[in-house]
Amino acid sequence: MRSVGRFIRWVFIALGAILVVWAFTDVLTREARRLFGQSDDITLQILFWGDNRERAIIYELIAAFEEANPGVVVEPLHAADFDTKLKTMLASGDPPDAFYMPAERLFGSMAEQGLLYPLDELAAEEEGDYLGRFYPQLIDTFRWNEQTHRSGDGPLYGIPKGFTTTVNYVNLDLFDAAGVPVPYDGWTWDEYADAVAKIAALEHLPGDPSKPVFGGVIQTWDWVLMNHVWTFGGDYFDGDFTQPTVSDPRTIEGLQFLYDRRFVDGTVYNATGIAQSEDELFRLGQVGVIGTLGRWKVPTYRQVDFRWDVVPPPHQNIEAPVSPIVTVCWSISAESEHPEETWELLKFLCGPRGQALIAELGLEIPSLIEVAESDSFHTEGMLPANSRLFIDQLATARPIQWPLQTEFTRYLNEEIQSQSLKLGALSPLEAAQRVERRWANLLESPLKDPDLPPMPWRSLTIGLGVVVLGLLGTAFFVARRQKLGRLDATEERTGWMFVGLWVIGFLAFTLGPMAVSLLLSLTSWEATGPLTAAKFVGIGNYTRVFAGDESFKQSVKVTLYYTVLAVPLTQIIAIGVALLMNLNVKGIGIFRTAYFVPSVVSGVALVTLWITIFDSSRGALNAAINWALTPINAIYHYTVLDFFPRSSAWLVRDHIPNIVRAPDWFGMDSALWASPALVIMTIWGVGAAMVIYLAGLKSVPRSLHEAACLDGAGPVRRLWNVTLPMISPIIFFQVVMAIIASFQIFTQAFVIRAAAAGIGGTNPDLLFYVLNLYDEAFRFHNMGYASALAWVLFAAILLLTLLVFRGSRGLVHYEGLR
Repeated sequence: MRSVGRFIRWVFIALGAILVVWAFTDVLTREARRLFGQSDDITLQILFWGDNRERAIIYELIAAFEEANPGVVVEPLHAADFDTKLKTMLASGDPPDAFYMPAERLFGSMAEQGLLYPLDELAAEEEGDYLGRFYPQLIDTFRWNEQTHRSGDGPLYGIPKGFTTTVNYVNLDLFDAAGVPVPYDGWTWDEYADAVAKIAALEHLPGDPSKPVFGGVIQTWDWVLMNHVWTFGGDYFDGDFTQPTVSDPRTIEGLQFLYDRRFVDGTVYNATGIAQSEDELFRLGQVGVIGTLGRWKVPTYRQVDFRWDVVPPPHQNIEAPVSPIVTVCWSISAESEHPEETWELLKFLCGPRGQALIAELGLEIPSLIEVAESDSFHTEGMLPANSRLFIDQLATARPIQWPLQTEFTRYLNEEIQSQSLKLGALSPLEAAQRVERRWANLLESPLKDPDLPPMPWRSLTIGLGVVVLGLLGTAFFVARRQKLGRLDATEERTGWMFVGLWVIGFLAFTLGPMAVSLLLSLTSWEATGPLTAAKFVGIGNYTRVFAGDESFKQSVKVTLYYTVLAVPLTQIIAIGVALLMNLNVKGIGIFRTAYFVPSVVSGVALVTLWITIFDSSRGALNAAINWALTPINAIYHYTVLDFFPRSSAWLVRDHIPNIVRAPDWFGMDSALWASPALVIMTIWGVGAAMVIYLAGLKSVPRSLHEAACLDGAGPVRRLWNVTLPMISPIIFFQVVMAIIASFQIFTQAFVIRAAAAGIGGTNPDLLFYVLNLYDEAFRFHNMGYASALAWVLFAAILLLTLLVFRGSRGLVHYEGLR
């Protein structure tokens, strides 16, 4: 049997060695082919996004291009998280040759960093007026002026693949039922308010009392909200980006209009927290008008079973409705080794065939005039019937202009979109003033000084190398002074053989990145360019952290609130469940498995499950709470509302309704209930902690409990005086790990925020520390500041852990040390 076991062991060792050798050989062979070019073919990489239908069109076009150009191979890269993928490839120094480039984000920053290839010379070499085939507004959108930091003129950095203007989608059946004329010729916001009020007065769908009707939906994405402000004659900036006009009367008029429709008369649906989405309600026929939206909704709305069409967005204080130009181009990387071949590919992708396919799909409008004016776009009998409106809107459309500092959109989303228009916690004027104040503080920060010196990477690298060599030399000198015998030397070599690979991995993949992160915390770096582009700011990032960064303070507040709730509750419940699982009853193994299984469910799957439970409009939890509160509501209704007049019961009328209903966990009540909801999710997965506590309970000697029984101790006294002291080392370990985990909560908050806040939105009550760190690094490209936040978190956890160690003296009893 021993020989058979040895044989099997050697077989597995041989298989493992073969697998490792094969893996390394395969990777090295592919890299060698790529680097040394065993083929004469030119390989072009392109990066794009899109659903399966758009992806199929791109693949079809690539196949046709490769057939027409035998010497070129195109590698398509599809990315759902496009921005992160592109920035990662740029930072790695291996960007794709061509990629989608949205006009409203990334474009200006990448153009100013020299990451995009200028296309004017390539376009000038084409026969005829190649650029003249496209709508001129679209071409101008992808010209960038580095002096004004705006698009509109300057070098061309992209070829538009398609575009859309914005419109309002209207439910013709609800308009007819409410007796409201369809505003094909345009309408004012006063007329809009009157129309949605009449539609909301229907209360429910004709013939279906179970489905309520809402007058309208007004989206609050950052650029859509900017368009809403335009339609009132307002704007966020006047001239350059140093003096915001967010609190300008016309801008506030536009924001106040939306605030009143949501919170005063309630005719516009406000999807706060996790609730039925605005788009879903329109597709179910329960919303009269939704906007402003682009052409991309057409394929989805073609599948609904009611009559619909598109109308111009309302306007006020201006002569005609105004729309943003929402467009995406194909850009060429400045690092591309084959710009001419990539240009040919771009011409093909943006050519008549590709644009006709996209137009027939309905996602966007062709940017080529010849295709946009053809039957490919204006298909007889295809919805919407008023399809010409999208092109007519170009006459008054304008490009979306944002400051290069992406923090401005963050301030808008946090203060206006979330705090004011979603949660109603601030008036539009208060939110606008907060945006302007935060923007002024940012511009005054020395971190935004354009004359910052470059990071001295060479000096630091030499200094770091000297330090490392000094430490290694010191360690070698100390080791040489220690005279070891043959046995000790053999043991030392054996030990290094066991830990050597781990030490190398730790130095290369943990300590090394930590050192780089520490150096990056002294820089201002956007992570879309090489490290050599980083600017030295000294302790500027740390100064900003502790000098009043609003997001930092909010993230600390939210994280501490969660920690205070989660750590004691989860540990108490885990101990309680472990005590139950320690009982000697029949079938206890089944219960132990049932309690442990939830702890192995992945984070995203777990949150997705709980999202359906915490849904404020259709969730099981709120339905149960509201059912349980029915008697209280009945008492409240028949006593307070019917008995007391409004003048004497104003306090009760205004505040009791917020108590006798289930909370809007991640919406209106998120300041109080968002963290407890996440704690509930955490408690559901205490199975892992329960298993550790159960192992500790199994190790408590029965003789101690028997002795305590003989002394007359009851169950509670035995638990307090015997069980808990004996497992105190395990409790201490679990508490320390729970504190560390609570400060690093991310997945739950990230997924919940995406589900509750909507596109581009945010909820400050879900801004946990690590989520704020992620935003700074990967949404707002402040990698230096994010590194500083990471080191502040490291220091805080280390200090808190040391305090817990210090405070545990006399409370933790190690039997082996007695």
